[in-house]
Amino acid sequence: MAELLTKCRSLAALLFFLSSSNILLTSISFQSEALAFNTILPTHQIKSFKTPTRIGSLYLSSVDRSNDNKRRDDDQEQPPSIVDDILSDIHSNNFQHRIVVIGNGAILESTARLGPYFGSSVSPKTGDRMVTFASDDKSFEFHLKVDQVSKISFAEIDRTAPAEGGEQNSNTTMRICRFVNQDDGPMCSLILADSSTEAVAWFTGMIARYGNTVQIG
Repeated sequence: MAELLTKCRSLAALLFFLSSSNILLTSISFQSEALAFNTILPTHQIKSFKTPTRIGSLYLSSVDRSNDNKRRDDDQEQPPSIVDDILSDIHSNNFQHRIVVIGNGAILESTARLGPYFGSSVSPKTGDRMVTFASDDKSFEFHLKVDQVSKISFAEIDRTAPAEGGEQNSNTTMRICRFVNQDDGPMCSLILADSSTEAVAWFTGMIARYGNTVQIG
């Protein structure tokens, strides 16, 4: 009887040992699988877990990260384009311009300094990126949809104004920066309204830097 009891105890100990070993191996296996799963599989495939799932000692979250990369891309600022560079150069010199905007059945003309406010934003309605020039009190605002610009040209045009009262004809030079849209239609023209030596040198420098015509895209 004592011998039988000893054998039963030995068998019970063996079964306990085997059971403990199996649990340990299973836990290790599950942890390895979890690490491989979390490392190799694309993040968006983890979203199928609707609730936190325990694998070994690890948890796989139910958070859907499939749009993380898209959000990061959206949050990153777009690098400035050559249109931004030209507009920034126009703003930084603070010269007055005659602004001519041609719309569908209407033409707007105004003479103003393009600033002091200068900034870029995205329209919440259309998603278009816009550069804005504005006065401090916002009584003057000029918005330009930069992604719709397909061409920018710089031109110097000599013009002779007829004399009045027997005076000699006066010769003037118009210095114009024209913006053209993707349909090859006019968007606006910025006519330099300052004939000072500094203003003329600046406009000549713009032509030297960018050329007479800048093709976008």
